[in-house]
Amino acid sequence: MVTASVPQKKFTERFLVILKQSQFAWFIGQVTLLLYTTRYLARIILSRTFDSHLYHVALFGVVVAYVIVLYKTYAPNFSFKNLTNRQYISRLLLDDNVQYLMLASSWLRGPAITLALLPYAIYGSFHVATYTRQTLLPTLVPQMLDGSHPNSPAARLSALLHAYVRQKFQFAMELVAAIETLLLLRLIFGALILRVSFLQLLSYVMFLRLRYINSAYTRTSLHNFTSRVDTLVANPKTPAFLKSVWTTIKSLVSKFVNATGTQAAPRPANPTASAAH
Repeated sequence: MVTASVPQKKFTERFLVILKQSQFAWFIGQVTLLLYTTRYLARIILSRTFDSHLYHVALFGVVVAYVIVLYKTYAPNFSFKNLTNRQYISRLLLDDNVQYLMLASSWLRGPAITLALLPYAIYGSFHVATYTRQTLLPTLVPQMLDGSHPNSPAARLSALLHAYVRQKFQFAMELVAAIETLLLLRLIFGALILRVSFLQLLSYVMFLRLRYINSAYTRTSLHNFTSRVDTLVANPKTPAFLKSVWTTIKSLVSKFVNATGTQAAPRPANPTASAAH
């Protein structure tokens, strides 16, 4: 990542330094995600229409960004022999970026599901903010960030982005986990009314299982959700058949999640990482 530049260079020369990097293509993918997600949601709010084109373009930006990240991570030392190595495959499956790329590819092939875009957009807002503060501004306007212009637009923007990333990161990760839990309910309902394929539902359950192993936020969200439903089901007015259905679902999900046998050790959150969640 470029974090500094030579002030004597012209603006166009400094911009070309960034443009030639693969990370800039990753950045464009993230910006595409945010722009088209915003347009998609605005269309829903203002005209109550669901534009699948905007939805799929936003997801295409996601796929581009994650492919670049994974290429930079694994391509330098890749060998086809690794595909027969169980440890290598396990590492891939437990890589957050692999999980989210596989999920985005699944969404890209299916009908528009609004909730599916929100976790990517939330992550994307942090990625764009971090890249802008750490790479774009220092490279393009270094003279405005050297401390001699604390009130310049670039300096104020940098401080604003830094505050956003530091102050909102934990809340955003909790929000993502909650959305991903709600998304499971959305897919179950969609499968029951035959609007979502059972294969897509199964794929998402596999994804959420990996997130449960890998993310403390996901574990907390699912536990909180289970507790709330338990409270509702315990109400004497709740029909007996609903209690039975919930008990069965909870038992099946518990067995499925615990089938892994182990959980990955929680990793510290890194709000400034441009490619990790």
